[in-house]
Amino acid sequence: MQKQIKVFYIPFSRRGFTPFRDLSLTGLTGLKTAISKTKGDDYSKILCLSPTPWKIRESQRIFHKLTKNTYIPPEMMTIKQLSKKLYSLHGNKTPISGSIIPIIISRLSGKGIGFSSIISSFIDEIKQYFPCKDIESIHKELKGVFEELNVPEEGSKRAMDAIEIFRKYQEALTAQNLIDENDVMAECPAIIIREHNYSPAILILDGFYEVTPSEERILKSLIEQAETTLISIPYHSDFASITNSFDDFIKNNFSIETGSVATETALPLPSSEKGLSYVSYPGIDEEVEGIARHIKNLFISGRCRSLAKIIVAFPKLHTYHDIVQRVFKRYGIPCTFSTSKPLGKTEPYLALTALLE
Repeated sequence: MQKQIKVFYIPFSRRGFTPFRDLSLTGLTGLKTAISKTKGDDYSKILCLSPTPWKIRESQRIFHKLTKNTYIPPEMMTIKQLSKKLYSLHGNKTPISGSIIPIIISRLSGKGIGFSSIISSFIDEIKQYFPCKDIESIHKELKGVFEELNVPEEGSKRAMDAIEIFRKYQEALTAQNLIDENDVMAECPAIIIREHNYSPAILILDGFYEVTPSEERILKSLIEQAETTLISIPYHSDFASITNSFDDFIKNNFSIETGSVATETALPLPSSEKGLSYVSYPGIDEEVEGIARHIKNLFISGRCRSLAKIIVAFPKLHTYHDIVQRVFKRYGIPCTFSTSKPLGKTEPYLALTALLE
């Protein structure tokens, strides 16, 4: 049977889009059609993946409104949640939480938690953007880049030291038969292909606009296994640079059909989601990353089209100043600060005082 892959480009002006309601309005292969063709009330062969837990909760809420009777619900989760589930069923190592990685690195390197958290983020970036690449190859590539750019020895040595800590970290995990979340994701495509029973009747990719190479490998394996794939991509011609990477990934790997969604059917934001919420983060780096992701999700979903209306307050602005500039720039979020960073807190001054001490 020929597989169907249909892409829906959703205007930024829509609020609260989820495929469970809107795909049925296109007259194509929507969820309502899938429900009507399903014998009984078992929808467990439908898999919906979203980039954030918030989108998952939204999809669950809307699906519940569409079904009148008692039912077996579809699977709804993020890519990381799916990889953890599959590995727990078919993997042979013990997974560890990402929150304890800085502690492991601290023990291996003899450094403090602050330094170890930076190395942990470094390892996370490498594994997400260079999945399955061995450490020796990464070492050679970095060394070649440093030589080509004439990076001072002090800077290149720090990077090489970080790679060496990375090597010790991987060896420690292997010795204890452990595996971290990034390596679980790297194992996921092989599990999906090997376990032929894991073939969703309908795969829905809801709201993705930017994925890492590690996530791309998982999505590619799932789409190849699924009978029908429905993909919603937030889109606006003025902001195509934000969504192009995911759109190109889909087009470069699969033959697709395209569809559109009527703008008049936008869902209002529930009043319960307009209030205050609290999120705890283990450190400043994770906190700023979380804030940046949330702001970008607000923009992409259309819930906040004017970034000038977003205000972020910090307990000590100079402590957050540099990392906010760095992270927000990476996410493409423009920002201004109410007060400039004190000269005494700038990098040149801190380096000078450290030298004098």
